[in-house]
Amino acid sequence: MTEPLRIAIVGGSIAGCTLANGLLKYKHITFDVFESKDSFRERGAAIAMHTNALAALRCMGMEPDRILKDGHGNKRDSLRTIAGVGDHKGEHFLETIDGPWGIGRQQLLEELVKPLPKQRLHCNKKLVSITENDTGPLVLHFADGSIHVADAVLGCDGYRSRVREIILGKDHAAAEPVFAGFWDARGLIPTEQAVKQFGTNIIDPRDSALSAVVGNNCFTLSGQIDSGKMYFITVSGSAPKDWDETAWKTELKREHLERTYAGWDEQFRTGVIDCIMTSGPGVVFNQWESQPAPTYFRNRICMLGDAAHATSNWLGQGAAMAIEDCMVLSKLFELVKHKEDLIIVFKAFDRTRRAARPDMIIEQSRLLGQILTGQKGLDPAAVQQYDMQRRRLEILNYDVTIEIRKALESFHHFKSNS
Repeated sequence: MTEPLRIAIVGGSIAGCTLANGLLKYKHITFDVFESKDSFRERGAAIAMHTNALAALRCMGMEPDRILKDGHGNKRDSLRTIAGVGDHKGEHFLETIDGPWGIGRQQLLEELVKPLPKQRLHCNKKLVSITENDTGPLVLHFADGSIHVADAVLGCDGYRSRVREIILGKDHAAAEPVFAGFWDARGLIPTEQAVKQFGTNIIDPRDSALSAVVGNNCFTLSGQIDSGKMYFITVSGSAPKDWDETAWKTELKREHLERTYAGWDEQFRTGVIDCIMTSGPGVVFNQWESQPAPTYFRNRICMLGDAAHATSNWLGQGAAMAIEDCMVLSKLFELVKHKEDLIIVFKAFDRTRRAARPDMIIEQSRLLGQILTGQKGLDPAAVQQYDMQRRRLEILNYDVTIEIRKALESFHHFKSNS
């Protein structure tokens, strides 16, 4: 190979920038990252960095310990889940497990962007189309009228992915995500203020634990970030009968939160609602999940992360699955010797990741959401039948090197038969 292979990464969020870090060490590859917004930024307050995500970063040669330190991450001592209302109020709803690291979404993205060459990062680049060529270069067309030539395209452009539409076809049944049945809203305030605002009867913002509180058709998750200085709170719920299941987001109204928290402890209820109304983005986000795709690639165009397998928020595995994808692809790209190998890389990635671990996590996340919003009842003893914490720990403690081995075996299989 005389010239480096040119990789276009569409989407400059956590998935796209993680993949770029994974490719950074290869002399036979050059990349460009294209972000549709005017800067590289993330929405949302906090993100959970579970064991599998940290292990995948280490497999890529990255330094998650440094990223968490420099990004002011917090190690949660535990994830504690209690009932917030009903006859079992204050009781443990699920078994307490070790808590994940938590880091602000924007802080994580900033740490991922730092090592990347600035000349390879491009903002205000909304992908419109890709002109394909069986043997020659691919041409990316952007909304501003510019173009970019690449040997392969990686779609990291989220659950509303244009790359997914291009791969599957806009009219394909699986091109669009489907409503997962849940909504969420978020807030972020100083920890000292949270103590005064929420009290300590239901949660204690001074505690380093991640606190989960189950209610009737609603759920509250909260914890410290930014080295304990700030306290995030996320309110989630199951959709009521009159809910707009087609909107990506809707205006947040206090009446909605008042109905959601009817019957809760008065100070906690008022504190949470005030926090969400005054410190959040002022909108309610619907949660989405991908429909099973018949393929993750077409020729030299491939999708990963939420573009390939978006999931609801309940297991905190959206970013982790994207990072696992990046780990697998970065290991496969090391084997590329010729442009023709790019399709073999995508075949191996597709065989390893599609209709396997990510799809299982989508299903388990949906079930956990139903449990945590009280749809399976508010009796802790009754929900034990789902054995949810054991399932969750199997997902979090998974040996991610298994994915690497499967991918490399698939690559060599396809290579020997090409």
